[in-house]
Order: sequence, then structure tokens, then C-alpha cells
Amino acid sequence: MIRQLKSHVRSFMKTTFVAATLTSAALSVQPACMTQIEMQADQIRFVEVQLKVAALQCRAGHGVDLSNLYNGFVKMNLPYLVESQGPLKAWLKRQGRHNFDQYIVDVANRISLDSTKVSQFCVRSQMAAEYAEKSYSPLMLLSLLPLSYVTPAAPCKLNRF
Repeated sequence: MIRQLKSHVRSFMKTTFVAATLTSAALSVQPACMTQIEMQADQIRFVEVQLKVAALQCRAGHGVDLSNLYNGFVKMNLPYLVESQGPLKAWLKRQGRHNFDQYIVDVANRISLDSTKVSQFCVRSQMAAEYAEKSYSPLMLLSLLPLSYVTPAAPCKLNRF
């Protein structure tokens, strides 16, 4: 299972890298826009951070313990999490923001604040985390999370020659 997952991740990232490389010449690389690979990297981190926030917030008084589910998610998706850093750091660098860790903290703070406005945040997070054990990609959880992903920048447009 782990070997298949690693193979799938390598294949996914190689395909995505090749596609990003081929389109980079045609991209209008504006500082504020995100390439497709950068957006996918941001989405992967959004899923991970939302599950982390849920694991921390839902421990006491909510009757939900997500710590084991979160830890399992991280172990199972570690290759995705590691590979997502490069494209996300490249986007941050184009924006003049070089601190990846601060960006993740900002995302976590926003999720934490927004989670207080969502009905049954802990229960819904638990359902998403349980589904994560059966999914082959963290991107499959995007539509299951209690908080919706909001793109931090417009997609980059391709220049037509």
C-alpha cells in the first residue's frame, strides 16, 4: 500500500512538474497569480492545516479526538506534503514573501477563526479525517472539509503566441 502510494505520488509530481515546466514559458508569471501546481500545493497544505487545527481544537469539550486521525493523515500523505513545499515557496517568493512557516501560521489562524462560525466543525472534520484513510490524495478531501478552500490569488493566464 505504501509502495503504491509513493509510486502514485512520484508519478503525480513528475507529471505535474513536467506540465508546469512546459507551460512556464507560456505563462504570464505575474507576482500575484498562482500556477496550477502552486494552487494544488496550496490546497494540499490547506487540507493538512485544517485537519491540524481540528485536531487541536476538538480535543477538549467536543467529544472528538482527531489526533490519531491527523497523525495517520500526515504519515500517509507525507510525500504530498513534502512535495507541496517547493511550488508554494516559489509562489511566496514571487510575492516577496519568503517565510513559508509564517504563511502556514497565517492559514492556520484564518482557519481557526473561521471554524468558530461553522456548525459542527469537529464532527465534520472527523468525518473528513476518517475518509482520508481511504483516499489516495489529500486533494480528495477538499470538498469534504467544513471550511471551503479560497484561492489566495488568481490563476496565472497563459500567453498565446
